[in-house]
Amino acid sequence: ITHLCQVAMHTMIAMRSCTLAPPRRLGLTTTKPVSLRPHTRAMGRAGRFRVCASGENTDVIIVGGGVAGLCCAKRLHKEGVRFVLLEAQSELGGRVRTQRTEDGFLLDRGFHIFLTSYPEAQAQLDYEALDLKPFYAGADVWQNGAFRRVADPFRHPVDGLLSLPNPPGSVVDKVRVGAVRLQAVLQSGDSILAAPETSTLTKLQNVGFSQEMIDSFFRPFLGGIFFDPQLNVSSRLFMFVMRMLALGSNCLPAAGIGSIVEQLASGLPAASLRTGMQVASVE
Repeated sequence: ITHLCQVAMHTMIAMRSCTLAPPRRLGLTTTKPVSLRPHTRAMGRAGRFRVCASGENTDVIIVGGGVAGLCCAKRLHKEGVRFVLLEAQSELGGRVRTQRTEDGFLLDRGFHIFLTSYPEAQAQLDYEALDLKPFYAGADVWQNGAFRRVADPFRHPVDGLLSLPNPPGSVVDKVRVGAVRLQAVLQSGDSILAAPETSTLTKLQNVGFSQEMIDSFFRPFLGGIFFDPQLNVSSRLFMFVMRMLALGSNCLPAAGIGSIVEQLASGLPAASLRTGMQVASVE
C-alpha cells in the first residue's frame, strides 16, 4: 500500500472514536456516534478498525472526499482493503467541482487549471477520457490600459521573441524566467524538494527579478496558483510548479474540472462513498 494509504491508516491508529452528525443518506437509520475499535490483526504497522454504528466492518475510514481522499480510496480498493469514505458535502470533490447551469454552461468552482505533467495525475487518471483542452502557453497581462502578451519562447518562439520588450518587467527579467525554467527542468523532483528552502518571494528576489516583475506578474500568477499573493509559500513548491509548467501542458477537461472527480469515483464501490456525513469530532 502506498505511502498515502499508510498515512491514512496510521492516522486512524491514534483515533479512539469518531462522532458523526446524523446520517442523511444511504439508508443509515442510526444516529449513534461511530466508534472506531482496532482489530487484533495488523496490516503492516497499521491496525484495522470496525465501524459499529451501522453494524459493518471496515479496514480504513477516509475523512474527506476530495481528490486526495478519492485517490486514497482508489488505491485501497485496488489492494482489496475495505474502506468507508466520509464526505460532509452533498457531492464528492471538495474544491474540484463543476456546476452546469440551466443554459448548459459549465462553471468550475474557483480557479482551476490542470497540469498534465503531475506524476500522480498521470498514474491515477485517463487523460484521453478527460478530453483535455490545452491553453496557450503564455499570459496576457493587463497593464497601463492594455493587454501585454508574455509567451513561452520554448513553445512559441516567434511570440516569445516579440514579447521580450513587453511589460511587465524588462528583457533581463524575461531571460531570468527562462533560466529558472531551465533550472527546474534539469533538476529531478526529489532534488527540488531537498534543496535549501526559503519563501518564494525571497527566491524571486535572490534570482534578481525586478520589483515590477514580481508585483505585476509573479504575484497575480503564483498568487492564483498558491492562494498566497504574499508569496510566502515554500521556494521548493515554486520550483516544483515551474518544472510541471515546463514539462506539461496547461489544460482543462472538456466537461470541466469536476470530471476528474467523476472519473476517480467511477471505479469505486458506491456503498463505500458516503456524502452528507460530517465528522463532528475525533477523540
